[in-house]
Amino acid sequence: MHHKRRYQNVISLSAYFYGENTTEAEKNTARKMINGNADNYDAQVKEIRFCHSLKELEGIAL
Repeated sequence: MHHKRRYQNVISLSAYFYGENTTEAEKNTARKMINGNADNYDAQVKEIRFCHSLKELEGIAL
């Protein structure tokens, strides 16, 4: 953990990426970035999702 916890609440992170030609290397970079941010803020990764189009993200409630 990079930052000292000040509050009792737990931050949940979700990340949604879209693109037709996302490579495995790009997906790995995205996962590392989200997991690194979660580690820095003592947060919990709820979901990381990769979609082919923006339309696939319709109906997702944040």
